[in-house]
Amino acid sequence: AVSKSIKFLDNVLYDGPRAGININDGFGGGHMIKRNVIFNQVLESGDHGPINTWSRSAYVQASSDGKDLRTVTPAWNEIDQNFIMLGPKFGSLYG
Repeated sequence: AVSKSIKFLDNVLYDGPRAGININDGFGGGHMIKRNVIFNQVLESGDHGPINTWSRSAYVQASSDGKDLRTVTPAWNEIDQNFIMLGPKFGSLYG
């Protein structure tokens, strides 16, 4: 799925089998992930972390700065003021 300008604010995430937050196909960027408490994630896998973001390909889209009509450069994402605890964990990596 493609996404642009998602706001994920003031949440508590815990005991998740994979990433607590997963934004794939960065598409337009401009995401805001702030003031969340995230712990005990990735309990059934070990291939990423509590926040997983990635992108496969560029998309032609309207520019976020208003200067250009079209761009393939996504807007900056803001991941700030989150409290992330990475252990102890009792998932697949630790038996």
